[in-house]
Amino acid sequence: MPAIPAISSIRQASRKCVRIHVLPWSPLGGGILTGKYSHADLSDENSADVASSRKGVIASIGHLNERSLAIATVVGEVAEELGVTRSQVAIAWTLVNPAVVSPIIGARTVAQAEDNLGALTVVLSEAHLARLDEASAPAPIFPARFIGRPMAQQLIFGTTTLRGEIRR
Repeated sequence: MPAIPAISSIRQASRKCVRIHVLPWSPLGGGILTGKYSHADLSDENSADVASSRKGVIASIGHLNERSLAIATVVGEVAEELGVTRSQVAIAWTLVNPAVVSPIIGARTVAQAEDNLGALTVVLSEAHLARLDEASAPAPIFPARFIGRPMAQQLIFGTTTLRGEIRR
């Protein structure tokens, strides 16, 4: 999947300090970001067997899920607004990340390769990038998830009332 804000910040810092670059594999999320899959394709199956189809592989490794489809929806909305394909938006989104050297595209046909290369002319606005980044932002993990809770806030900062206002 394209850059996640927290990961993006780490990548940017790494590139500046350590000169680490990223070569993302499957910037289209195995076809998920292209709109190839829908909610009808979701399955609870988590088989250890080798999948016989691309969809089976994507599902069995956990990439075909509600969250991925929600991100794909936003990619589709941005593509429609810009009059380009979903693939072009997803790849352009990847290319905006300064740590990315080049995404590894997996086009199976000349038409797919040409479509993917069309991403080079796509210009995403700050508003588009914000929507894409928001849609793909990971859920908070510990300790952020814990510290953001009211009980933890009270334990950390205490609670005093001064003139009817709670001060922290």
